[in-house]
Amino acid sequence: MKKTALTIALSISLLILPSLAFAESDTITVTPTTRVFTATEKKYIESKGLKEDYVAKILAERESYKEKLKTIKDERKKSLVEKINNGITNANKNRTTEMSESLKKMNSILERISSKAAVLKSEGKDTTSLDASITTAKASVTSAQSAVAAQAAKEYPITITSEEKLKTDINPVVLQFKTDIKATFDKVLTAKKDTYSAARALGALTQLTTTPTITSTP
Repeated sequence: MKKTALTIALSISLLILPSLAFAESDTITVTPTTRVFTATEKKYIESKGLKEDYVAKILAERESYKEKLKTIKDERKKSLVEKINNGITNANKNRTTEMSESLKKMNSILERISSKAAVLKSEGKDTTSLDASITTAKASVTSAQSAVAAQAAKEYPITITSEEKLKTDINPVVLQFKTDIKATFDKVLTAKKDTYSAARALGALTQLTTTPTITSTP
């Protein structure tokens, strides 16, 4: 049992989220003027846990961005704006996907810890502290999963006011994304810390129950 606890603790320490990467982002196509969603689009929106008015707002901002982008005459600037806009969208998708996968691993580890705790309890061991650690970790993971889901649903369309003020238009969007993704990642780190604490609690209890009795010599 000591080996199992050590393996679980090691698994926690290896839960490292990769850095930013880029991939194709999901899109929803609707009629720009009426915003009447088809059954398929509604199903997609529901599957993502979104609200139709929120999606309509994002789509309107996305269309406004595309129209404003056409007004930029400097091709180099236009290319840069597109690169930043797409980069934020794709980075958000990739980071939230990575965080979601890490949280799934934490859940799996907590299930294993819970199973071991149940065995120890059936053997008459006091698992009060261990059970409390497991409860805390599970709550942290659930909270982090909600935060990741909310972050995954966010979009960061750049509101272009003019070609001369592109830097002023872009900077707040980039800053907002960095702030949001860090806040979400912090919740994942808390979940990781609490899961590791549960693994340590299991390790401490198994060490305690397997330590041989030392008797003094006559």
